[in-house]
Amino acid sequence: MGESNGSQFYICLQFVGFMLQMFPAVILLFAPYRQEQMRVSRKRLLTVFGISTTGVSVLGALFLGHIYWESGNDLQARICGNLIFFVYLLIGSAAYFLSLRRSTKTGVLTYMLVLQYEVAMYIIAEMLVKHFPAAFRAQMPYSVGDVFVYAAGAGLTLPAVYHFLVRVGKERFRSVNSKGMFLITGSSVIMLAATVCSLQMEVIIDAAQANGEINLFLSIWLGCMVIISFLAYFIYFRCLRIEEEKADINMRLAAEEMQYKALAEKINEDRRMSHNMRHHFRMLTTLADQHHYAELQDYLKKYTKEWEEISKRNVCVNPMFNSILAYYFSRAEAEGIEIETDIKIREFYSFDITDMTVLLGNAMENALEACETSERSKPFIRVMMKQIIKALLFQIEKKKKNGSAPGREGGRVYSTKQGRSRGYGISSMDMIARKYQGSLEYWQEEGQFVLRVVLNIPESVTEGS
Repeated sequence: MGESNGSQFYICLQFVGFMLQMFPAVILLFAPYRQEQMRVSRKRLLTVFGISTTGVSVLGALFLGHIYWESGNDLQARICGNLIFFVYLLIGSAAYFLSLRRSTKTGVLTYMLVLQYEVAMYIIAEMLVKHFPAAFRAQMPYSVGDVFVYAAGAGLTLPAVYHFLVRVGKERFRSVNSKGMFLITGSSVIMLAATVCSLQMEVIIDAAQANGEINLFLSIWLGCMVIISFLAYFIYFRCLRIEEEKADINMRLAAEEMQYKALAEKINEDRRMSHNMRHHFRMLTTLADQHHYAELQDYLKKYTKEWEEISKRNVCVNPMFNSILAYYFSRAEAEGIEIETDIKIREFYSFDITDMTVLLGNAMENALEACETSERSKPFIRVMMKQIIKALLFQIEKKKKNGSAPGREGGRVYSTKQGRSRGYGISSMDMIARKYQGSLEYWQEEGQFVLRVVLNIPESVTEGS
């Protein structure tokens, strides 16, 4: 009866140990991803991985219980437990990568981060359990001490790590370029390999001469490995944050430059209008003094017509968008570029004027440059702005140069025959789109290059509208 109870306790202990070591990885692996980055729904993936993890834990615990009570060999049970874990790791890793779309560039990095977390938990358990009483570390591969440390570690760290991965997936991973992603992923692989080698050395030293002093030194060594890995990732993500802040500063400097150009153009236009007004009033006074009323009436009609044409330059009822677009529309008019508009928006939105200056400024600059290189006799730009429920849609279309090959020069896209493209200013524009939980796309169709941006309108503005 005692052996039966002992066997059941051992099996339950191994089952809990397997679950505590494997289940956190299942929860963390898919935390950073949006649904469009995965081939299968998140709920279905978590269900399948959860059921398979539970099934492997049950079968593994039963198998280890059989081996342990048949042979009574702790080392054999530990080797079998490690083998079960390794096989499940291989199968689970393959299933994880197959569940992600090919366009998801952060799959390896997320995998390495979760694996590092699991290794850190293992190292902490190894460090602490060495100093527990013998009764708490008697069983293999999972003792009472191991289960206690894994349970406490998961309870203390899992929520924080999960929220970190969710936040990083939304705010950081999307802004990392391919070179940076390759660098951090490669560094993660090297750090993990170094950690595994250190663990292997610890096992050899522990087997050769285990005593209280050696265990203390080994614990300190393993603790240093965990701290170094943590600091390496902390420095990387901190540098990534600094790079984003730098990009944001550059974007705002570009916006200030665009605003300055628009303001300078407005000042010059006001000066020209003031100068012309003086001439108009002199002419009106002269005609009135000389009683040339017919000429005076003709002059007033001509002046009224000019004033009406100037008034038509108001692009929309929204002062912010009107001031930005009017500047670029006047440039287009001076260069002989035809402008078509379809703008139906409200008078006020709480979008940041700097963000909108960068967004529309970059889009219109690219459109004007494309028209300058166009072979068409009458190039044109079509601008559409509409509010759709709680989102604001921008679409700018421009005629592209016929027969040009796909290519880039200085980071600017000049033509594309198929697919999506990223060009000059796209990083800043994409950053703004993401800031408002929106999207940005470029593509070419039937000789036209199209930019489409969708921005979510802040809730404080849409409410009650």
